[in-house]
Amino acid sequence: MARGLLGALGYLDSGDTDPGLIATNNRQGLLSAAANFGNLFRLHARYAPGLHFFGAQVHRSWGDSASPASASFSGVGLTPGRAFEACIGEGIEYHSEWQVPHGTMNRTMVDGVGHWQDVRLAEHLDDFRVQSGFGESDRWVPVRRLDDGRQGYLPETLFIRSANRSAWVTSCGCAAGITHEAALTSALLEAIERDAAAAWWRSRRGGRLIGLEALAGAGVLDLLARIRQEKLGRCTQFLDISGEFPAPVIAALSFDADGRGLVVGLACRLDAGNALRAALLEMCQMELALDVAAMKRAEQGVERLDEVDSRQEERPETPGAIDTDLISHLSSSLLMHKNAEKGLNFVSLVGEMLKKQYRIYAADLTTPMFDIPVAKVFVPGLQPLPSPFQSRRLRSLIDQAGPSGRADLM
Repeated sequence: MARGLLGALGYLDSGDTDPGLIATNNRQGLLSAAANFGNLFRLHARYAPGLHFFGAQVHRSWGDSASPASASFSGVGLTPGRAFEACIGEGIEYHSEWQVPHGTMNRTMVDGVGHWQDVRLAEHLDDFRVQSGFGESDRWVPVRRLDDGRQGYLPETLFIRSANRSAWVTSCGCAAGITHEAALTSALLEAIERDAAAAWWRSRRGGRLIGLEALAGAGVLDLLARIRQEKLGRCTQFLDISGEFPAPVIAALSFDADGRGLVVGLACRLDAGNALRAALLEMCQMELALDVAAMKRAEQGVERLDEVDSRQEERPETPGAIDTDLISHLSSSLLMHKNAEKGLNFVSLVGEMLKKQYRIYAADLTTPMFDIPVAKVFVPGLQPLPSPFQSRRLRSLIDQAGPSGRADLM
């Protein structure tokens, strides 16, 4: 049975290049982690027959985790192996966010926010306490500031989820990776992605429609054809919703022939081509989620849908892109060359953010149970999504552009 699974994932393909020791160890860790999931299964998307999807469920708490008794995860990829890795990685991220990191201290034993000498950090924490109604956290987790390597502590409410904190502490800015640096990079890119998405979705600041030439140059049109395999029924558009940071943020939109049933895939990467392709894959994953929610509704009724499926089920009533101001104007093909001259990488991105006075705090959430690197970053001033919290930056943008009045994207 084990050999059959390895073969199905493409791990036994003799034509595959040697993945190397780090990649091999990562695969072994993911396979070991999968054994702790209650159910692992393949999924098929009617509008994306060229993609592979995995789903997973757990129906019990993992180890000493305070996480809910059940949760579900999914992953998408161009190969079964990539879809499997994405699915299990998402589950590991989720598990890690409910664990208290090693080295966590009581509030009375740490220096507090003043240790960091960061005005934006102090403002963000004050705003969070006022909006959430939470008092000062008793537990503070060890963190490192990425631009100068300074170490210290920050309230666990910024990094660790719990039942009583509910929606106020989300997965935004959390990622697993093949190495700790890879996890950090993915976590930071997600934080930038969600900030840009919140500005685009919650205000009336539209995205920039990307021309076909730019899409063709990135290989996105060929990829879309490979994914759809001439399957009709959805219309796809790509928007550049990047904010003030150099890492490009892309929104891939899909809706039906009537302009309804909108789904959105988001991605931020170090270059525009990878961001476009990643957003497309996530968009297809959201199309599948829409169909799954509709199937559950037919089988179980609306009353038995969970919160995630309920949001998906509401999307057929959501106006599509053609009926809204999601698009502001056309984007030039310069999007594809946005980072070509700078050669953007993780270190230079941290430096560019520091120039704008945005400092990045990172916590290591790797757990002994899985031993897969997991990092979570917090950038004071950026807007998390989904979250009822509203940053000063987002409030200022909404005041300038006006509120969108749209239901939550996530």
